[in-house]
Amino acid sequence: NSLLAQSYPSSQYEVLVVDGGSKDKTQQLVAKYSKKDARVKLIIDHEGSITSSRNVGIRHARYPYIAFTDADCIAPADWLSGLVAGYQKQASSYQNLAGVGGANIPPKDASNFLTAVGIAFDSFLGSLGSLQAKPFVADKVVDSISCANSLYSKKALLAVDLFSEDLGNQGEDWELGYKLRQKGYTLVGLGEHFVWHNMRSTPRSFWKNMVFYGDGRMRLIAK
Repeated sequence: NSLLAQSYPSSQYEVLVVDGGSKDKTQQLVAKYSKKDARVKLIIDHEGSITSSRNVGIRHARYPYIAFTDADCIAPADWLSGLVAGYQKQASSYQNLAGVGGANIPPKDASNFLTAVGIAFDSFLGSLGSLQAKPFVADKVVDSISCANSLYSKKALLAVDLFSEDLGNQGEDWELGYKLRQKGYTLVGLGEHFVWHNMRSTPRSFWKNMVFYGDGRMRLIAK
C-alpha cells in the first residue's frame, strides 16, 4: 500500500515484487494487487535467496533506476521522490554516482522494546556510523547503503555483475558497495531520509538476527 501511495508520478515507476517461493499468501495477495493496478508485477524466483531475487528484479526492471526496500518496511509517501531528488542533487557533484540511500527506523507505533532498539541504534556505539541504523544529519559519501532503502543506477549494477549470490542474504549490500567502489563509483547517504522498519520484535528474535548479521560479517571479511 505504501509503495502505491507514493507522491512520485504514478506513470513513472513500477512495483516489482519478487517472491522466492514463500509459503505464506504473498503470491495471492500480490496477484490481487496486480489486477487492480498495472504498476504491480509479481515475479517468482525459483532460486529463492534474497540476492538471487534482487538480481531477478533488476533484470526484469524496465526503468534505468532501481529502488529497493524490504518486505518488512513501510515507505513514507515522499520516499521515492526523496530518493530521486537526492540522486539528482548528488549526480551534479559526482559524475560516477552509483546510488543513494537512507536509514531504516522503528515504526511510529513501535513497542517499548523496538523503541529501545531505535534509541540504541541512534547512538554511535549502536550504529558505528552505519547509515542503516542511524539517519545522517546531512548527505555524505558512504561505503555502502542498505537495500531496505536505496536507489541505484541500473547501468552501475550491471557494470559489477549485480549482487554476488554466493553470500546469500548476508552482507550482500556491503559487498555490492565494495564492488562499485572498486570500479570507481560513489555512493551517498542521504540525511534525514528513512523508511519505517518492522524489526524483530522480541529480545530473543532480535538477538538471533544480530548473530546472523555477525556471522555474515565474518563470511564477508573472509571473502
